Amino acid sequence: MASTTKCIICGANATHYGGHLHHGYQKIIAGFCEQHFSTKPTIDSCKGCYGEWKEEMGVDANFGRLSYIDLDGIHPTKEALEAANDTFKKLANE
Repeated sequence: MASTTKCIICGANATHYGGHLHHGYQKIIAGFCEQHFSTKPTIDSCKGCYGEWKEEMGVDANFGRLSYIDLDGIHPTKEALEAANDTFKKLANE
């Protein structure tokens, strides 16, 4: 799943993530700056929804490939951990 690269409220670089936006049939994870992270979802009929994605919000298509979000926060995927371990092994052998 992709995420926005900018805060969906003010356009600053996104550092916090939660909820989603719609873009056609896709859902994009909503990004926020620290100041706007506590903003409540705006669409009552769709849980966690902040409306439609707009081009100025940016998009990072690799977001879901490196980490996932659950109630405990953001966690690296198995693939990301394996890639990091491979890199550390290569560096150790140089």
